[in-house]
Amino acid sequence: MSGICGLFQLNGQAPEPGQIEAMTVPLQTRGPDGTHTRSSGPVALGHCLLATTPEALHETLPFTDPASGCCITADVRLDNRDQLLPALGLAAETRVIGDGELILRAWLYWGEACLEHFLGDFAFAIWDPRSQRLFAARDQMGMRQLIHCHLPGQLFAFATQPDAILTLQSVPYRINEARIADYLEDLEAADYTSTFYEGLYRLPPAHCLTVDTNGLNIRRYWRLQPVAELKLDSDEAYTEAFLKVFTEAVRCRLRSPDPVGSMLSGGMESGSVVAVASRLLAAEGR
Repeated sequence: MSGICGLFQLNGQAPEPGQIEAMTVPLQTRGPDGTHTRSSGPVALGHCLLATTPEALHETLPFTDPASGCCITADVRLDNRDQLLPALGLAAETRVIGDGELILRAWLYWGEACLEHFLGDFAFAIWDPRSQRLFAARDQMGMRQLIHCHLPGQLFAFATQPDAILTLQSVPYRINEARIADYLEDLEAADYTSTFYEGLYRLPPAHCLTVDTNGLNIRRYWRLQPVAELKLDSDEAYTEAFLKVFTEAVRCRLRSPDPVGSMLSGGMESGSVVAVASRLLAAEGR
């Protein structure tokens, strides 16, 4: 997973020279394939790339849309690109469009409702200079991390991991003893937002946030909804229906520029994933 970071000077001033570069240093172990930064007015964004999809090799993040000036940094793998490209009028494009740009195009087209259209793992942040507002979101299952810190009237910062935020001198460095106790006693049974540092918080799965000079707003954009019970005629029909869904879930995660590996736990789940993946890869001559 790639590393992302950013800061928003809520007093309207430009970030100090070197601030965003310093934030990327702790993230570079996540991003052996390149580190880039971009600044726009009071905002600076950073990205440390781990290229886990073929499209990522052709995309440089942070990415700015030249027409709107909106800029995105993202740690992302979208699994429904085949549906998103035609929906956004991009199916005829001959150039490679990365998942980060695809999220930005979706946001420009649907606004915050774009989150209803994404399948996959993601954490991203978009700066919109037109409204002077930062928008960020995390995927439904929380597979990609996003930590944030809000100092009202001064600073908003975010990153994949907290030590990137702690490089900023204005962010207090205080251990959160209550979080340590929660981890040791209940293994995060009740708290999905605090971190091991006071003032630094995790954006929960299936949540998004908006921040500007008026403040920070966090909302939940998705909930697991019950669906109608599937009734089929035989055990074989249930097996076939499950295998269809399971195979597609595995197939989506085989999009890689490099050979695919798997960590086997010894349980039935990981072994089943490998069994299905091996057949899919063999059919492609991989």
